[in-house]
Amino acid sequence: MVKSKHYYQVAIIDRVLRQKGGFLQEPDIAALAAGESTRLMRILVRCGGGRFTCPAQDVQHFVDIIGRDNSDYVRDVSIPADSACRNR
Repeated sequence: MVKSKHYYQVAIIDRVLRQKGGFLQEPDIAALAAGESTRLMRILVRCGGGRFTCPAQDVQHFVDIIGRDNSDYVRDVSIPADSACRNR
């Protein structure tokens, strides 16, 4: 039996929440951004001078802009607590 991509995305979210405290790495972000059911999931990006949320599909774009402009740095990327509760 072949599992759908949705189950793969849910497994990523579950693993990140249980094993990494909700913090995402680049492969996790890419997988969530590619998932039809998770691409619009809100992700928290914390920088040196502030923080913002954006859809998973846009995280890498904004992180690249911050790095390119050297205007700030990205401290971490994570699943916000309210999203974590909603996705369980």
